Amino acid sequence: MNIVVCKQNLYGGTDKLLERMIQWLRVYGYHVDVYSTEACLKNKIYDLAIIPSSQFGDLWEMKKSGIEVHHVLVWIMGMGAFRDSYYNPNAEKGIFRYLIRFLKYKASQALRLLYSHRSIVFTDIVGVYNSFLAEPIDYESSLEELLLPIAIEVPEEQSALERKNNSILRIMWVGRVSKDFKEIPLKKVIKDLEHLQVEGKSKIEFTIVGSGDAINSVKEYAEGYSLNIRFVEEVEYNQLGEFIRKNTDLLIAMGTSALDGAKVSCPTVIVTPVREFDRQSVYYRWIYESKGYSLGEFPGLDTATHQVQKDIETIIDEYYNEDNQGKYSRDYAMLFEINHVFTKLVQRSLPEPINAEMWKQIHFFYRMKKVKALIKRFLKKG
Repeated sequence: MNIVVCKQNLYGGTDKLLERMIQWLRVYGYHVDVYSTEACLKNKIYDLAIIPSSQFGDLWEMKKSGIEVHHVLVWIMGMGAFRDSYYNPNAEKGIFRYLIRFLKYKASQALRLLYSHRSIVFTDIVGVYNSFLAEPIDYESSLEELLLPIAIEVPEEQSALERKNNSILRIMWVGRVSKDFKEIPLKKVIKDLEHLQVEGKSKIEFTIVGSGDAINSVKEYAEGYSLNIRFVEEVEYNQLGEFIRKNTDLLIAMGTSALDGAKVSCPTVIVTPVREFDRQSVYYRWIYESKGYSLGEFPGLDTATHQVQKDIETIIDEYYNEDNQGKYSRDYAMLFEINHVFTKLVQRSLPEPINAEMWKQIHFFYRMKKVKALIKRFLKKG
C-alpha cells in the first residue's frame, strides 16, 4: 500500500506522533511519503492519505500538483481539534458571528461526510463526543473504529515499585507547568497534599518535574504551605522512566505525562485540567479507570463519558489499602503501545473512496485557509 502523510510542520505532539507512525509503517514494509509543497511527488498515486484535521486542504494542493489520492483518513488529535481547524468559537461576536455561523455549518457538513466515508478517527472518546455534540449521528455502534489513541514506546515489563520508606509517601508531578490549564490543578494538588499531611494521614514529599510560564507563580504559592516540595526543572526524556521509578511512589499527571509513569509500572493518577474561567473543581482518578483513552478532560465538557471523579483522600486510601496499582497502570499504558496502536490502524479497512462531494469540502477548506492567511497578514500590517 502506498501512503502519503501530511504534517503540520510545527513543533509539537501532532508531528511527533505522525513521525512515529511513519517510521513504524516503513519498518513493516509500507511505502510512505511525507507531503510538502517542495517534495517531488508529482504524478504519484497513493492508496491512502493520513492527515491531521488542520491539513485537510493539503489534499487540494496535491490534486493541483498531479498527485492522485484515492482514500483519506483524518486523525483528530485533541478535544476541539476538528472545530478549531475551521473556526475560533470565541470569535462568535459582533459582525464575525455571521461568518462563524457559516463556518460552523461547513464544519458540520465536512464532519458528517467524513464519518459517512469512515474517513475520520480520534485519539480519545471525549474528542469524539465533543465533535459530534451538535450532530444527529449515532456514533456509538462505530465507536471502536473511531478511536485510534496516541502511540508510545513502552519498555519491557518491570517489577512493581517498592516503597523506599514506609513513613514517607513520595508523590511526583510530571509535565509542563503552564498557565493554560495546568496551573490551577497543580496548585490544588499542593493544597490537597498539605491537607492530608496536616490531618496526619501521611508524611509527604512532593516533587514537581517540569517548567513553564506558571512555574514562578506555583513556587510562590508553595511558599504558603509547610509541605516538603522539591522542584526539578528538567529530566532528560530517555532518563525520565528511571527517575520516576527511583524517586516516587505515586505519580500525578495529565495527558501523555501520565503515561510516562504508567508505562514503568508506577501507580499513576490522572488530575483533570482546569482553566481559570472554567469555575470547575479538580478531580482525580487512577489512570486505569479512564474511559476511551482519555488522559484528562475539562470537567465541564465531560457530560457524556462520565469519567470517574475522586478526591485525593479516596486515592490515598486506595493506595494504602489495595495492591497492584502499578501493574494496572502499566496494563492501561499498553493500550497505547506503538505496535498495538498501529496494528489497529493497518488492520482497519480502507475508508470509502474520495468522491466529488468530498473534493468540494476539501476545496472549500483549502480556500478558507488561504483567506485566513491573507486576513492575518493584513491585520499584522495594520
